[in-house]
Amino acid sequence: MAQGQNKPVRSRDEQIDSMASDWNAVGMGRDLALGWAATMVSEAEARGAAEQRRKDAEGQEVAWWQFQNNNGEWCNTVAPKWYHERGFKTRPLYAHAPNVAALEARIAELEAENGHLRSRYLPENLTDPLREVLGRMCFECITIARALRTDGMEIRNRAEDEQAAVIFFLLPFVLAHGSDWRKHAAEEIGGMAERHRAALTREGGV
Repeated sequence: MAQGQNKPVRSRDEQIDSMASDWNAVGMGRDLALGWAATMVSEAEARGAAEQRRKDAEGQEVAWWQFQNNNGEWCNTVAPKWYHERGFKTRPLYAHAPNVAALEARIAELEAENGHLRSRYLPENLTDPLREVLGRMCFECITIARALRTDGMEIRNRAEDEQAAVIFFLLPFVLAHGSDWRKHAAEEIGGMAERHRAALTREGGV
């Protein structure tokens, strides 16, 4: 028996919670992490449904072929190879395709859910708080980058790497708290300083 075959299958909510916990552990807000995790799971489900639709068609006898003419119309043909060799798109059609209707409906549901999640957690418009963080200049990132390094984040000693790390750190606060992002980011940075001082105290450094 293959290793892992008897592993319990996690529910959808358990998968989302596990992914969100990983992101939460590295500083992302809980609500934002849950939203992004739900989006990723929904996208994976949509890909799985599309793949299942393809598998459903495997092993079935082709009923007839079609090619796409220069007007974009699909036409029946008994010579698909001839059209394919001349650059036309061709496709097989099957006598029946189990579960296609149900899968099409599920894919539509998942795409709608993805759109809802993206609109909720990823704004369609560039807000002022987002513009402020995404447009942060390199020299504005030095102090926060130093705090991030002190807290354990590995950042290369280049201005553009410091800038990228700081924007990556600040972005979840903007998405979770909007115009109030500075307060929450400052609290987290203050917590980093407290942790660093506590570590030095334990080691006898201060």
